[in-house]
Amino acid sequence: MSFGLLRTRNIHADSADSTDRHNAREKDLNRDYEPNFQAQLRYDHSIYDDGELVYNKCQNEDGIYEEGEQTSLAEAIQKRLKTTGVKERKNSVLAIEYVLALSPDLIDKFYNKPNAHNPEVIMKDLTTFVAEKHGWENIVSISEHYDESNPHVHVVVVPVIEKEVSWKNRHGTGTKIENRLCADEFIGGRMKMHLMQSAYHTHVVSRVEGKIRKHAPEVRFVRGIDARKNERVYIQQTMRHLAGPRLDQSKEVDEKIDQQAKSSAEQIKSLPVDQQAHELEQMQLRIKELDKSDKQAKKNYKASSPGEDFPSKPKPNGPSIN
Repeated sequence: MSFGLLRTRNIHADSADSTDRHNAREKDLNRDYEPNFQAQLRYDHSIYDDGELVYNKCQNEDGIYEEGEQTSLAEAIQKRLKTTGVKERKNSVLAIEYVLALSPDLIDKFYNKPNAHNPEVIMKDLTTFVAEKHGWENIVSISEHYDESNPHVHVVVVPVIEKEVSWKNRHGTGTKIENRLCADEFIGGRMKMHLMQSAYHTHVVSRVEGKIRKHAPEVRFVRGIDARKNERVYIQQTMRHLAGPRLDQSKEVDEKIDQQAKSSAEQIKSLPVDQQAHELEQMQLRIKELDKSDKQAKKNYKASSPGEDFPSKPKPNGPSIN
């Protein structure tokens, strides 16, 4: 089962430059990047002003190319604040960085397959999720990274909202509409983050899943946070359908997962007895792997550092990135 990956981070005035260096590949390649970083592979870093491209830096097999007037992320953020008339307050969250990707299992299932869609197509589909939340005009930077093991995109937005505010002076009172910075409107609190992850899953299913299934029909996207849980339920349901009425079902199960499990069980039943036994053994082993993976994921989350995009396979001293 596959799933979408989405992480967010607040950007303050003192963190814009470090974010820019990472996204534009300006850091020390030998010191500041993880071992899975491959400096010879592609990336594409763009800066925008009011929805218009003003600077692009990209690398492909022929070298590094730059187009437009070189503009830093901090400069782009300040331009957006000036355009919208937003007043910057002390310690304001000036921007939100979204990092979007798909689960690493798709590297072999999809990205590495001949004639599959270019990763750029998928990254652009993922970027539209952020654009639909904030508007293209509020996006100041889009950085597509194909030089790490799992393709992903960084999208930086200035979280401008329209707010009705009251005014009062010697002429009277009233209300007016002002542009304000408000990151909390989008990512403030556990519930908003939960709803956003659900919305992102819906977006991936509607915009991306069909393209991938043309080349990898076995791929099915599940809600990312529940991916391992859903796979465990799917395997357990398959085992229940194989066992027939002898094994009672004590919990309600998602109808789609149950239908897929029932289909898998029917396919396994059509196999010779020795192969059925082998398939059952593999499912039991997979359940153990998922249990182990859950424990490792919790450990990785605690050990992950701010510079990482997505935790992947653990190293002896902590996780690496995709």
